[in-house]
Amino acid sequence: MALFRNVRSGILVASLMLACVNQVLAYSKLYVHDPHGSWRQYMATIEEVTMSVKPKGLFSEVGCYLTISERGNTYYGRDGDSLEVVSEFELPKGAVVTDLWLWVGDDIMQGIIMDKWTAQNIYNGIIAQKKDPSIIYKKSETRYELRIYPLLEKGIRRIKLTYLLPNTIVGNDIVVPLPGFDFLKKSRTLPSKLKLIVKPYGQFPIPEVDNHPPISGELREDPLYGKYWGLNVACSAAKSLPQLTYRNVLAKGYFFAIHTTSTQESFFQMAAKPTLGKDLIIGRKQLYVVDYDNTKTTIDKKSLLTSLSQTIQSCLGPKESFNVLFSGINPQLLNPTFVSANDEATLRRLSLSVDLVQDYSNLPTAFSHIQNELKKDPTIKEVILITSNTQFSVAERANALIKDIENNIPPVVKIHCIELCDRKYASQYFNNRWWYNSEYLYINLTRKYSGSYVTYQNYLSQGVASLFKECINTTGHPLTDFSMRVDMAQGWTYGTYALNPVKEILYNSDIITQFGKCNGTGDISLQTFYKLDGTFNKDTLTIPFGNLDNCDTTLRQFWYGFYISELERKPVSNHVVNEVISVSTKNRVLSKYTSFLCLEPNDTIVACENCFDEQGLNTPINLARNMSPLKAFVAQVKAHQVVITYSLPKGSIANRGAIEIYNMRGQVIRRISLQSLGQKGRIIWDRKDFRGNPVSLGTYIMKINYGNYNQVMKLNLI
Repeated sequence: MALFRNVRSGILVASLMLACVNQVLAYSKLYVHDPHGSWRQYMATIEEVTMSVKPKGLFSEVGCYLTISERGNTYYGRDGDSLEVVSEFELPKGAVVTDLWLWVGDDIMQGIIMDKWTAQNIYNGIIAQKKDPSIIYKKSETRYELRIYPLLEKGIRRIKLTYLLPNTIVGNDIVVPLPGFDFLKKSRTLPSKLKLIVKPYGQFPIPEVDNHPPISGELREDPLYGKYWGLNVACSAAKSLPQLTYRNVLAKGYFFAIHTTSTQESFFQMAAKPTLGKDLIIGRKQLYVVDYDNTKTTIDKKSLLTSLSQTIQSCLGPKESFNVLFSGINPQLLNPTFVSANDEATLRRLSLSVDLVQDYSNLPTAFSHIQNELKKDPTIKEVILITSNTQFSVAERANALIKDIENNIPPVVKIHCIELCDRKYASQYFNNRWWYNSEYLYINLTRKYSGSYVTYQNYLSQGVASLFKECINTTGHPLTDFSMRVDMAQGWTYGTYALNPVKEILYNSDIITQFGKCNGTGDISLQTFYKLDGTFNKDTLTIPFGNLDNCDTTLRQFWYGFYISELERKPVSNHVVNEVISVSTKNRVLSKYTSFLCLEPNDTIVACENCFDEQGLNTPINLARNMSPLKAFVAQVKAHQVVITYSLPKGSIANRGAIEIYNMRGQVIRRISLQSLGQKGRIIWDRKDFRGNPVSLGTYIMKINYGNYNQVMKLNLI
């Protein structure tokens, strides 16, 4: 047997190495085909899409529901008999796939995670029998492949993919960017709408939805699912999926959450500013100049102003000030005077001032008004030009403008430039190199005025907020030789990973992240060490253990996602592959060497009883209105029964009622009639369903209706 295991492991490693060698980098695809014969591929259609978002701190759990059909295709021969759905798609770096569901009729079949070699053989064998499997592979750090079989002609298949997604930190805000719109565009026709379901998390505020209708502040509530916000997004009008922004989560300078386990080993997540919330008073007074040409950039006005507002708030201190000048024939100031960088009313007005942004560039006129503002207020020492102007690609024109600027703006003023052009619109060759757009002007102008120059073309994958942050950060004091320690009063921390590596040069608006393990209890101590202006500094922050946010088991899965990714980067060997498979299957975290496989129900595989279908959250029940002010019924879970005791006030009159037991799919599995109850008593549920079969362990909902009494309670059967 030992020899057989070694041979099998060797075959597995060899197969995986061959797969990696032969792998072709594929773009996102969604198609159907006949796996038994024809080579033809037909476009598939996504009929419905629902996404549930559950923030978990520095990451989120996303559930993506898809209903797929072959609508609109014409087949030849037997192609349309039994089709296979194939999807190749990308998720952001750091995403962790944790589950796959397949609907077989009305049953939800939860994926079984196993080594890739075994899963592939089972899937291929079942396809030959024309049964119902679905499988997902991880092909690289960001690429995945999903297969579903069979899809009958004029039929549909439904799946749910669950993954953990790293959140983006922008200043003090946490942003949940939802990927997948490029994948939706692979559908023959876009679904009419995307249904978005958002769960609240701890002390996080109501999320804002960028470029989409706002989320209502009123929470809905479902007796099985709990509280949530709902939003419908019209896919046909959208250019991307919505981003959820949680404002000022890091306003105090840090975020720390922990997941404790039944063992001594726990998991934590942490985000903190390098100075742990301490302000570095620099006293900057900055004039931002927006000179926008809508034909030379893909950044829309709303995104431009929202990102600028966020970056000013995160990069400047409360004792620093700003104002914004909008270019045009008659340039306008955002505010009559300079205001504090933490003036929320002005910052919000900035993000909404789309009408002040013109569609054309007028750069010379803008510099004329800059000169006027400097004369009125000589304390302005920094100008940040935000422009998509391309009219100065010729050196002679650029030099003439620079000369005029030098004659009117003193050299003590620093001029920085943020170019918004997303590609090379104009070019000229001189001085032994190509110059694109107006970069000759911007480079030489910022050199003469000791400023910095950044272009959006270098930040296309990171976004406009990162572009602004890079430029505005350089106006502050850099921190070097940075290091950080995280300690527990009665324990220690270890095994840490970061969303992004610590850079050689940091600024106080940067965020340091850690995901790690801890052993022990007690207060958390954060210590940072860095050099500022040639002097070493040490900052310390103590967080009482009772003030830590709590997180669930998804934090453990997210940590193991880091661990597996590190192992996958190592050279392939039996030891590495076996370790990845062991950790992956134990923690339900997809890897390059494992797969989630969904099978149809049989004698040994049963449908999932605790899988809650969030797509059904259309007509939520408002518990606050339906629950009685007095909880007259109390349930006590015991080994073989649930005892419901009740105490009704004198004079309560009711002839009949009922107790209904729901599983997590919303199905009624048992109903107990109530007739003419006394003032006090008890009712027994024997933990069996309608057919007399004992129910499986897990979570159930008990709903009691008796006269004027309406109660809903959750039961955890263990």
